[in-house]
Amino acid sequence: MPYWITHGNTQMSITTTPHPERAELTNKGRQRSDLSQSTTSSRGRVLVAEDTPSERMVLRRLIEREGFEVVEATDGVEALELFAKHRFDLVLLDGMMPRRNGFEIVGEIKEMSGERFVPVIFVTGMDHEDALIACIEHGGDDVITKPFSHPMLRAKIGAMERIRDLYRERLQLSRRIAHDSAMAQQIYERAIFSGNIAVDRLQTWFAPAELFSGDVMLSAFRPDGGLDLLLGDFTGHGMAAAIGALPVADTFRHLSSRGASPAAIMEAIDERVHAILPVEMFFSACFVSLSAKLDHVDVWNAGMPDVLVVDRDGDKIKARATSRQIALGIQPIGRDPSREAVVERIPVHRGDRVVMYTDGVIEAANEYDEFFGQARLESAIVEARSAVDICDHIERRVTSFQAGRARDDIGLVVLGCEPWAVRETSVSTAGPERAAQTGERWQWQRLVRGVALARTDPVAEALESFQAESGAEGCREELSVVECIVNELYSNAVNHGVLGISGGLRSTADGFARYYATRKRRLSELDGGWVQLSMSWEAAHDHGGKLRVVVEDSGNGFDYRRLDRHKTSMSPGQHGLTLVRELCDTLRFSRGGRRVEATYWYECECDHAS
Repeated sequence: MPYWITHGNTQMSITTTPHPERAELTNKGRQRSDLSQSTTSSRGRVLVAEDTPSERMVLRRLIEREGFEVVEATDGVEALELFAKHRFDLVLLDGMMPRRNGFEIVGEIKEMSGERFVPVIFVTGMDHEDALIACIEHGGDDVITKPFSHPMLRAKIGAMERIRDLYRERLQLSRRIAHDSAMAQQIYERAIFSGNIAVDRLQTWFAPAELFSGDVMLSAFRPDGGLDLLLGDFTGHGMAAAIGALPVADTFRHLSSRGASPAAIMEAIDERVHAILPVEMFFSACFVSLSAKLDHVDVWNAGMPDVLVVDRDGDKIKARATSRQIALGIQPIGRDPSREAVVERIPVHRGDRVVMYTDGVIEAANEYDEFFGQARLESAIVEARSAVDICDHIERRVTSFQAGRARDDIGLVVLGCEPWAVRETSVSTAGPERAAQTGERWQWQRLVRGVALARTDPVAEALESFQAESGAEGCREELSVVECIVNELYSNAVNHGVLGISGGLRSTADGFARYYATRKRRLSELDGGWVQLSMSWEAAHDHGGKLRVVVEDSGNGFDYRRLDRHKTSMSPGQHGLTLVRELCDTLRFSRGGRRVEATYWYECECDHAS
């Protein structure tokens, strides 16, 4: 059968009539030779799947002339076997072959390629439009018709290489973005959520529309033991919306820990976001302060849906606080004499629930673009089996209603007016001055179990209590050391103890993304395990004192003796423990590495001991 090969202005006719058995033996010999050779000196490896020996030979010669290594397959089954075993950069696929044709296997080739883009060019003797369209619709990236034109084949291969290179660049960029996003998310969560207090005592549901959420929740204990809670919603969603939460969190925690009123806190946040947000962005927020006596809540609402107070039986909405302010960041209250901060005080009883939510809940839409709405929300509240089931019931109702069509960030918080919602009293009731004079001890302990490990971080609560009881608020350097010690020990117990994640994952750039993805997955699947954090402090008679931190977990432990034997070849998690050892006066492990006790003596010139 004659083949015309066009090269420049020259045409060459090749007539081949090979013996079928000899051709097959030659083909198999070439495959073995090709696959045993390195591709480092070629442009890449090409799989040619064609059942006609003479046509395979023509394609082989043309492609080899372009600097590629060629591997041949005689049918679709053989092509799949070769593709599964070896790495190819390009596939030329005949549409009609025995056993399995090209149209049947192109999808499997694409699936086996995974994230890699391996171009597939169909080789066909059909030149009518429907046949060419079928090649593309079945998953091919291009088509070349017989007889083969060398310039045309060269051009098509070059075009596929350019597309492949662009795809690889996009994939590398996507991986870098994923890594950076994972790191940014970790930093964001630690900066915003890890500082929250009593998160394990709240019912919450947060569902971001993107990786970062524009909805933010902040909590802090007041000096009198009451609980301050803020739920806010920045314009839009994603990183641009989330980034504004950082200064809001700083202002909220600073003022709440000092006992500022809800109006003063929100006015300060208003000034802060007005100074930093672009003109097209604003911050809707509601603030709820639960009294330490559990007899009332103070509510400040600026541009958010109604805050609802549900009675202890969960069958009636007994009060609501509507928005009486414009959203924050538009025009600060302090700069407008005509405006006044309105704080509404609502009486509550033990067992009542306060429901706060963003507009993403009531504006969740179904396939007909119908909103979930306020009426359905309030119906879901009273339909819940009891007050403690309100959050879960709303989540189920909204999720079922929108059927996976989330358009906006969703934020829902249910606060129970219960004794466990306010600050726990420490073992020692002596104030800082008396403790310093008598040597009495302050003690604090928290056991976090199961799914609560994903929702709460007791470190922030422990550190806040330590500062208040020791009177060390002004000792910034010493407090940063204490924070480092407690964070490292608790994180090690959760991540490596309970979750069993190897710190070695973080040794590479891609490893960081895999580490945090693994952590997020295992936390979501966690149905057991626990970590107990205990702290005690004893004042010195001069300045400073002795801090003792004990962390114990339910994990399998680890060989802590490696910290001494292999200081230069440790995983990132173990490097953290080495840092703690250098900071502490003593660091002792027991129970197979499941329990660690750290002692830290510090000096502080602030007035806690004077």
